Amino acid sequence: GPILDKFGRKTALLVITIPLTIGWILISFQPSFERVCMGRFATGISTGFASTSSTVYVAEMADVTMRGFLIVGSSIAISVGITIVYSLGYLLQENWQLVAVICAIFPIISFILISIFLPESPVWLAGKKRFSDAKKSLQRIRNCSTEEAEDALEEINQRFNSSK
Repeated sequence: GPILDKFGRKTALLVITIPLTIGWILISFQPSFERVCMGRFATGISTGFASTSSTVYVAEMADVTMRGFLIVGSSIAISVGITIVYSLGYLLQENWQLVAVICAIFPIISFILISIFLPESPVWLAGKKRFSDAKKSLQRIRNCSTEEAEDALEEINQRFNSSK
């Protein structure tokens, strides 16, 4: 979408963690009906945006031989996470606020891990004509040589040119 295209995949993933954390905090501390509704709205929108953004990120980062497996894996991970949260909510009905606090911690951890370990998408970088950064991103994520990264970047550029 336009947000992913304008700001980048990594930045979008980082920004998503903010309303997700705020939503869980609204749900967990001094809840009222209105706060829980606002928190659920924020977490729902953020989760939907995160699933789309992460799928695009994985699709653009993965080598073609692993792409399908990793996309399915990321979708399954999101579904398993949602199932775990609902299960914890059911099992800890008397202490559901603890579940919300735990859920608020995960986006904070995600923010830190994304900041440190994930490079920006080479496809997005190439689309912004940042070819040197795109090559570095490919080398980092795929642990490949300069020549392999240049070949992959050429393939990305061919896809861009054929889609226009």
